[in-house]
Formats: sequence, structure tokens, C-alpha cells
Amino acid sequence: MTLLFLFPVRAAGQLFSVGCLNVRYVRDTGFVASDVGGRPLFVVYPFDNGPDPPAEGLFRIVGDGRIGYADTLGRVVVPPRFGGAEPFREGRAAVCPRCREVREDEHRRWSGGRWGFIDRAGRMVIPPHYDRVISPFHEERAVVLLAGDTLVIDTVGKPVDMENTLTDTLEATLRLVAARLAPERGRGFLRRTRRLPGFEPLREEALVMEEVDAGRWYFVPWQPLTETEALPGCTLAAVTPWVLLFREGPPEERVEKRLMRLLMPAEGCPNAEKGTLPEGLVILARREHRCYLELEVALPGSRLPPSWEGVAGERMLRLVLVPDTGTPVVRWIAPSRRRIPPFDGAAALARAFPQ
Repeated sequence: MTLLFLFPVRAAGQLFSVGCLNVRYVRDTGFVASDVGGRPLFVVYPFDNGPDPPAEGLFRIVGDGRIGYADTLGRVVVPPRFGGAEPFREGRAAVCPRCREVREDEHRRWSGGRWGFIDRAGRMVIPPHYDRVISPFHEERAVVLLAGDTLVIDTVGKPVDMENTLTDTLEATLRLVAARLAPERGRGFLRRTRRLPGFEPLREEALVMEEVDAGRWYFVPWQPLTETEALPGCTLAAVTPWVLLFREGPPEERVEKRLMRLLMPAEGCPNAEKGTLPEGLVILARREHRCYLELEVALPGSRLPPSWEGVAGERMLRLVLVPDTGTPVVRWIAPSRRRIPPFDGAAALARAFPQ
């Protein structure tokens, strides 16, 4: 099941632009795209109180109750033939041929049918036999639901073995670190968790080091998550090329310094190039860091983009969404591709515990 949100309808006649096209809202019809001569071409799929924005040069269109894709020049690339369809990510789009749209109060969702993936030419490259697409492609991996099981698949639909991930590499090193920092408890300090709320399912697992100097430390490999849900009450201690490091409990300078030596390579973060900010944002603050970019964005008055791809370059993006009232929501957004230095456990231990 995919949940969508309905927003108040734009005023009839209001103009938008999608690529080279003019898009006008027509009551009882929708967002009608026209060429430069004013000739109507098709109806653009509605998204977030406006026409669907382009993703990788393509946006969704509708016809006879079905969904397809067009490019920003006004060419229909994939004729409308799907009951449900998501934006393109890494050259693949999740589609459901037999889904139907169900409206529930101010929400709507796609129900029924099976999900697969098409390429930019509309070819079904991964057959539709999944119950749901949980997460679109990111670094050539997607997360899907099949018969109650959550799977990670590659770009041809083959299940991916999640062993030998960065978490596995870090775990052995961190067990030694935990034993050295608090030898009276030995190996019992370190555990894994993938069940924190706010994480995308089956991304890298988090490691938790407990009861070290009355604190708790979370080692979260780079991945999308909502900090305010996953780690309430925690303080961000550091961002390294491999992990986000959070602390729960009182600060302990001795532990923090050793962990930083362990997790920060001698050359620092190699991926600090700047990206381009989307238009339509009300920026309250912008802070540049070696391994991440922090943006504070006012929710009232901002038009949030469908994708934050490239905003922080190859760094993590820490997005603080500030409402008029209430608590800000903090989200972490990972780059789709990045150059990551290999993690050498032996060298990291030598840095953390020099002779």
C-alpha cells in the first residue's frame, strides 16, 4: 500500500511551468500541459498542490485513469497504462499495472495489484510481483515487500545478501573498543539494532554501545532517517565518512575523543564539494561541515522539493524543518552516490589507542 496526500486545489487558471511546458489548472480536468503555441498536450499528475515535478527529466501524466510519463519537452515517453506509479530514481520507476486509487478523507492511497519496475523506455525490467515498494532505488538497491518478507533487491530484481556491510566491518573493531573503554563489562556492551523508528527498512543496521561511562553511543552508517523519531533525547557528537555518531547521556570527553580518532580518517572527509540549493526554500540557517551540510528551513512559506539529491554534494544533509509552532523535525538525507574511503579496523584502533 502506498499512501499519498491530497492538498487544497489550486485556483482555476493558475499557471505553472514544468520544463519547457506551460501548465494551467483547469477545474474538473486537472493540470493541463500545453506547448509554446498553447496546444493542450496531456494532463499532468497532481503532486503536493501542483503538477508532478520532473524526476530525472521525466514526470507523471494521467489519461483515462491511468498513469504514464512524459519529458520536459512535451513528449509522451511512457503512455498512461499503470494504476500506480512512482517518480524515477536511478533510471528505474516503481509501477503497479493493476492498482486502483482509494480515497480516505484528505488522503488517497494505491491498493491492490503487484509492483515492479520499468526503465526510462517503459520496459518492465523487474516484473510486478511485489506487494509493495518500501524504498526506491538508492545506490542500486531497492527495498520491497514480498509475502510479508522485506527484501533488498538489485537493479534486475535479484535479492541482495546484506552480509559484509559496513556495519559488519565496524562491529568487530567496536567490540574491541568497548572492551577497552569499560573492561569490567567485556564484550556485552555492543549490540545491533535495525528497529529504531525513523530508519528506512534494511538499510545498514545501527550499532549501540551501552553503559560506557554512564552513557550510550549510537553508530549509524550513512542512510536516510528521521533523527527526531529514531534518536529522541540524543545529541549529535560527530559525522564521519562512515557513520553518524550520537550520544545519549552526559558528555564524556575521554570516550568521545577516542571514538573520533577511531572513526575519522587521517585525511578527513573526502566529499565536501558543495551542491545547489532548490528554489522556493525559506532558509533560516546554513552551516557547512566537513562531512555534512545543515539546513534550517522554515516550513511556512517553503516549497519542499520532491528530491534533495545533490544539495549537499557527496556529504550527508541534515535538514531541520522548523514549523511556526511545535518541535522542529530533523531528517538526514544520504547522497545517492559517493566515494567512501575503506574502513581499516586495525589502523582505526591504532589511532584510537596509540601506544
